[in-house]
Amino acid sequence: MKKRILSLSIAAMIGGVGLVGGASAAVFTQNGGTMGTAVTNGAGNILLVPYFSTQGGNATLLSITNTDTVNGKAVKVRFRGAANSDDLYDFQVLLSPGDVWSASVSQDATTGISTLSTTDATCTLPASVNGLFQTGRVQQLSTAAAIANQTREGYIEILNMADVPKFGLFDQGTIASGVLTAPTTNPLYTTIKHVNGVPPCSTTTAGAAAINLLTQDPTAYSVTTNPISSGTAAAGTVTVATVGGTGGVTSSSTAQALGLTFPTGKLVADWTIINVANTTAISGQAAAIAATSPNLVFFPQVATAIPAAGTYVSTAAVTAGTTVAEVAAAQSVLDTVTADPIFRTSNVAYNQSTVLGTTNTNYTSAANYNTIQLAASSTASYIANPVVAAAFYDQPDLSTPYVGLVSTYAALNQSLAVTGLLATSSVTNSYLTNSALSAATDWVFSMPTRRYHTAYAYSYAGATGSGQVYTDYTGSTNSQAYPYFGPANTTVSSTNGLQVCTKLATGVTAYGREEQVASVASVGFVVSPGTAAASSTLSLCGETSVLSFGKASAVLNATVANTVYPAASLPSVDGWAKFATLGGASYTYGGGANGSTAVTKTSVGTLPVIGYSAEKAVNSAVSAGVSGNFGMSFNHR
Repeated sequence: MKKRILSLSIAAMIGGVGLVGGASAAVFTQNGGTMGTAVTNGAGNILLVPYFSTQGGNATLLSITNTDTVNGKAVKVRFRGAANSDDLYDFQVLLSPGDVWSASVSQDATTGISTLSTTDATCTLPASVNGLFQTGRVQQLSTAAAIANQTREGYIEILNMADVPKFGLFDQGTIASGVLTAPTTNPLYTTIKHVNGVPPCSTTTAGAAAINLLTQDPTAYSVTTNPISSGTAAAGTVTVATVGGTGGVTSSSTAQALGLTFPTGKLVADWTIINVANTTAISGQAAAIAATSPNLVFFPQVATAIPAAGTYVSTAAVTAGTTVAEVAAAQSVLDTVTADPIFRTSNVAYNQSTVLGTTNTNYTSAANYNTIQLAASSTASYIANPVVAAAFYDQPDLSTPYVGLVSTYAALNQSLAVTGLLATSSVTNSYLTNSALSAATDWVFSMPTRRYHTAYAYSYAGATGSGQVYTDYTGSTNSQAYPYFGPANTTVSSTNGLQVCTKLATGVTAYGREEQVASVASVGFVVSPGTAAASSTLSLCGETSVLSFGKASAVLNATVANTVYPAASLPSVDGWAKFATLGGASYTYGGGANGSTAVTKTSVGTLPVIGYSAEKAVNSAVSAGVSGNFGMSFNHR
C-alpha cells in the first residue's frame, strides 16, 4: 500500500506574519527553509494514524520507526478520541538511531477502557507508559460504560519534537579562562542508545540525570550549535569566543544543554487492527508530513500549567555564531503555540445564544450572522476562557508552529498549512457487501485537524445554545474567520453524547461493479443508533467517523461515531462510491447592533480527510479447523 506523503513548506507558514519571533515557550526557529518535496521512502516529521480501535475484540498494534541511523529522536505520541478529538493518552518516546518502538492497545477486561501495553525497551517519558487511557477530558456521560466507550476509538498524532545528536554540545559544558570543558558524547544520546539490545534509560546515575533534565522547559536555543566531535577536538581543549550569544558563557537551560537539537524527521509508523476471535486483521501506514528546516518544538512531559504570558522571543531566527538579543513578548505564550479553541484565550468564538449576555464583544471577527462572541465567564451559563487550562504535556500538537517564525498568528497559520495539505474535494473507494460472502465494509473518515477549528466545551450548562467553540482565523494567512470548519458546515448532535458533526457531502456517486446505478433514490443516512436523516446530505458526527455500507459497523465494530449508508441506496452489493465535499459555503459576520459592517465570506470548500475502506469476507467452503475470514484495507483516493 502506498503511504500518503505530504510536504510542508516554509512559505505557506510565514506568509502574512506581522511580528518576528524565534522562541516562544519551547518553540525555537532555525534560519532559512525551502519548499519541501515528497519523501519517497515514506518518512516524515509528523505522522498521522487515521484510526485505532479496541471495540468488539479489536486490538490496535502500533510501531514507530526511526529511519535516521545517526540521530536519536524525541517523539510525542498522542491518542485522541473519535467523538471530539479529546486527548486520551499522551507520552514521549526517545528513539535511538534506527530504533523501532512498538505497543498494543486493547480493551481492559475490568473497566472497558482502552489500555496500552508494551514490553519495548526503548526509553519513554514517563518511564512506563503501560496503563489505562485517561477519561478526564472526555464527556462525563451518565454511566462508566459510556465514558469508557469514548476511549475505544480515535486516531493518533506522532510528532518529531527534536533530535538527539551523538556528539556533545557546547551548552553541556563549562568554560574557564576561555576554554570549554564538555563531554564528547551527548549524555542524553548515551542514555537512549541501545547496548546489547537495551538502552540504559534511567537505570544509571548518568542516565537518570540526563532524563531528569527533560522535565525543564528550554528557555532558548543557543546560537552556537556545532557539536563537539572527537574528530575535531578533545574534551577540555576547545577555545570558545562566543557561546550562547553571551560571549563565552554556557547556559544550562537551553535546548542543547538538555541534549536536543532541531528535528530532522525520518520517522515512519505502521498500524494493524487485529481481531483474534474473528481471525481477521487489517493494516496500513501512517500518513506522513515532511518539513524542511523545521522548528524545535519540545515541551516537557509534565503537568505544570503553561504560563499565559511573560516569555521571550528572539528578534530573528537562530543563526549559528550570531548573537541573538531576546526581548519580552507581548502576546500570550499559549496562543502562539496552539490553535486549539479549548486552550486558546484569543480568537475564540461561540454562539451568542449559548450565553446569557447580550453584547457581542467579538463583532469584528465574528460569524454565524452576528451570533458569535468571545467567552467571558467561567460560570456554568457561560463558556470559560480558556475552556481548559493547558499543561506542558498538552503540547506540541498539530498546530504548534513547526516551521517559520513564532508570532501572534503562527499557530493559526500552522493549522491552516497542515489542514490544506490534508484537504480534499472528494473521497472515492470501493465497497463489498455480498451476503454470499458474509461481506461487510466500513469506511474510515478521519479529520485530524478539525480539532484546531472547532471543539466542544463539555462544562457548558446554559439553558440555550451549545458548548461548541470555534477558532476564529481572522488575522491569519487566510484572513477569514472560518475557512474550513465553522457555523456553515458544522452542527452538534446529542444522539450518542455531544458530538460536533461535519456536513461532508451534498452528492453521492455510487456504481455497481457492472455499471449499475441505484434503482431507488437515496433514503438518507442513518446515524447508529438513530433515525433516517431528513436529506441525503452526508453529515458525519465525530472527528473520526466510520461509514458502514448497508448495516451497522461489522468490520471495525465502531460505536462511538458510526453512520450507515442504507442498503436501499446502493446500486449493487459490490461496487464503488464517491463522496464530494460541500464546496465553498457562504457565511456572514458583523452587521449587528454594534454598528459593524456585515461581511460575507466563502469557505475553502475542501476538507482534511484521511482514511481507508476496511472490508472483510468469509469463505464458507474451507475445511474444518481452517479460518476462512479475510480482511482488506484500501486507502481513500
